[in-house]
Amino acid sequence: MTRRHRILALACVFVVLATAGCGVSASGPVDLGDGLVAGANARNAGDRPPSPNDATSEVDLVQRYLKAGVESGPGQPLDRVQDFLTSKAQDALGVDPKNPPDPMVIRIVGDPTRSLANVAGTTVTVDYVQVGTLNDQGRIDDLADPTVKAMTFDVTAAADPSKLRIDKITNAPAPIMISDTALNQFYRIQPIYFWDNGYTTLVPDIRYVPVGLAVDARAGRIVQWLVDGPSGWVGAARLPTGIAVKPSVQVRDGTVIVNLNAQAAAVGDVAIERLYHQLQLSLQDSLSKAMVTLEIEDKEQVIKGSPTDYQRYDASYSLPPRGVKYDIVEGKVVPIATGAVLPPILAAKENQNVLYAAINRTATKAAYVKLGSDGRNKSLLIVRDGAPTVTVTFPARSTEVGRPVWATSDTLLIPYGGLLYAVSGTDGHAVNVTPQRVGKVQAVSIAPDGRRIALVADGQAYVTSFTPGDSLSVGNTPRAILTGQVTALAVAWTDERSLYVVGKSATMWQVTADGVVATNLSKTLGGVTATDVVAFPTAPFQASAEAYLYASAIYPFVFELSQLTLDPKLKAPFFGG
Repeated sequence: MTRRHRILALACVFVVLATAGCGVSASGPVDLGDGLVAGANARNAGDRPPSPNDATSEVDLVQRYLKAGVESGPGQPLDRVQDFLTSKAQDALGVDPKNPPDPMVIRIVGDPTRSLANVAGTTVTVDYVQVGTLNDQGRIDDLADPTVKAMTFDVTAAADPSKLRIDKITNAPAPIMISDTALNQFYRIQPIYFWDNGYTTLVPDIRYVPVGLAVDARAGRIVQWLVDGPSGWVGAARLPTGIAVKPSVQVRDGTVIVNLNAQAAAVGDVAIERLYHQLQLSLQDSLSKAMVTLEIEDKEQVIKGSPTDYQRYDASYSLPPRGVKYDIVEGKVVPIATGAVLPPILAAKENQNVLYAAINRTATKAAYVKLGSDGRNKSLLIVRDGAPTVTVTFPARSTEVGRPVWATSDTLLIPYGGLLYAVSGTDGHAVNVTPQRVGKVQAVSIAPDGRRIALVADGQAYVTSFTPGDSLSVGNTPRAILTGQVTALAVAWTDERSLYVVGKSATMWQVTADGVVATNLSKTLGGVTATDVVAFPTAPFQASAEAYLYASAIYPFVFELSQLTLDPKLKAPFFGG
């Protein structure tokens, strides 16, 4: 067995929590939940933004202040923000009440610190990075400067914590700020869906909807966002010109009624049916099917087909509950499940000296990255059920080959020589699809919707669009994720909304695909530096994802809630599909 095959296999499905130090146990792995918020029941819509009168300390007051500017609950965000401030600090805020600015989302780095209290009060210091401005489209279009900065809050002295107020803020990035923790708590992470440019698949575009909105106001906002168009980096189509929503969207007996203007009739029945499916997916907030009635000038439109037809256009819904697991043992790919039938592609003579492998969902194609007899040079073979094996030829030989992934049933993505290639599973033809303005590509992962990828290049994680088929391409406006917070080594999607990013110095994060809401999971690793991660994502509103972490070490371990568990059965596990 090569040293590359002597790895730590950490089987993990994460929750967001504060964990104790990691230990080693002999028990088996457990399934854990996903800490990022998505469905209607993820947060209580009755949650109220915090009040300064409930603060228990100066630090608690500041943390509450960074949640007060959310659009949720009674009153206006600016009014709630000003409640935390003295009159002097309110004047220094310099905000026009008739035209308050959009909030700046920040990510707090570490824990806030406080100075020793004196007669004048206490200073609380917050280290942070700017994430970006949350606009009226419920999204952050441009991620901000990732440099870690510090701002200070001078808190007045008071014997009663409920009387504490902020007297001065120094180095604030914006008049109104909210932490990404507040965004996760008081907003629903809501994918809305746009058709790809070929009108074959619906692509999720992450938005943030205040949970405190009334149900009809929330639906109305989502519908208007669909009319306004997708985020620029998602790579999707806009609605046909002329479609507009007549105020207002209504909800009756659990059915969302969307009434369009007369011009919508001119776009044709096919386009109206497409919009109907967009609405169903975008307005769905649980496993229950989305109930939508579409009208044009108050006349209900008859849409043919099943009420769940919309799920056919989101590839995430076709995911099975669990992924098929494989391992690489002594250079051969084997099924992990006890008693599993060996697919013909695994019985092929090419299944030897394997370093990395990718098996498609139907187990009819396998991509084997093989280690040469010299122990350095690598080759890529595609084994096809009932057809000749394909040898893939790249423009130049390289020892830098990453883990391949099947993007479709016949298209493979693989990092090779610092570039990203799309490879035909039929004839092995390789096309360089490396996005512009990225460094040497190290790793890639395909989103469950099949229209976005995450990749790592020169230690930076990115997300960008992906178009398969005759128009094969990768988006050239990749969105950088967690810049400055992790030197990334690998990425893996957990569902449509989020992915894991593992990096150097024993770091791991879970982050939304737009890079906005992020949770640092590094403490759960117990000091172990993971070098790779693979996952089998979940369908919408389903249980948490399955994943394996790798680290360079002799013994394989399984990751549990707050400990590392020795499991010598695993060597180099991965998922099919």
